[in-house]
Amino acid sequence: GVREAGDLSRLLDVLAGNGRVTEPVAVVGYSYGAALALRWSGVDPRVRRVVAIAPYAELSRSVLNVRRGYAPLVPAACVRAGLRRLPGLLGVAPGALDTTTVLARAPVPALFVAGERDDITPASDVRRLHALAAPGSQLLVVAGATHETLPYCMDDLSEPVRLWLGGAKPTPALRLPRVPSRLARGTAAGAKTAR
Repeated sequence: GVREAGDLSRLLDVLAGNGRVTEPVAVVGYSYGAALALRWSGVDPRVRRVVAIAPYAELSRSVLNVRRGYAPLVPAACVRAGLRRLPGLLGVAPGALDTTTVLARAPVPALFVAGERDDITPASDVRRLHALAAPGSQLLVVAGATHETLPYCMDDLSEPVRLWLGGAKPTPALRLPRVPSRLARGTAAGAKTAR
């Protein structure tokens, strides 16, 4: 995300130069894209509205969570060794790849969406990001949703996202319909809001 935020700003420059951008710019991102959206908003003043769906707090923790869930035969020690080397390979300080560091340096307002049962970017991590974000940020936790099922909730999230992008806050009483049972393994789903 360190280099990609600059790439996105340059793309926005080209689009604006061609008259294809109306400010303020809003960004919606999922997982790595959500972390990138938060980073980009902190360095480009044209990006004023962010919807961050399941962003990671610390890159290393999320990578280890992916390893545990999808590649358990890959030795954790090997993954940790690679993660220790990554900042040096990218020429950044340790911690610079973490969204917690990004928001601590440049808090931005955002609508955060977390899956209650997300094992990749746990809701507790998204709550930490929400706490670091600028005042006025909001958090929605989709009950029963995992990292993989959150994208299937977009129809139900469209109204709170639309409200947020329009400058209003989704209502604290918002309740989302259930995550489709085939996705949530029979768990009930809904949304809880904070702040």
